[in-house]
Amino acid sequence: MATATPRKSIPSHKKPCLTPQDIVRAIKGVKAAGLEVYSVEITPTGAIKISTGPRRKPDDQFDGFVVSE
Repeated sequence: MATATPRKSIPSHKKPCLTPQDIVRAIKGVKAAGLEVYSVEITPTGAIKISTGPRRKPDDQFDGFVVSE
């Protein structure tokens, strides 16, 4: 009587296929949620990590102006 031997899984070294459109789609989703994107990181496993924060509202009418000297 023959016994079945368990198959060993072969580790996959294939990198995930991310396209620039995937990253743009993720960023647009974050912005649509009302958050500001501070940085984007792609992990070796193919995950997209986006650092966010609340959308900043100007404190006064001069906020955001750059003074050149």
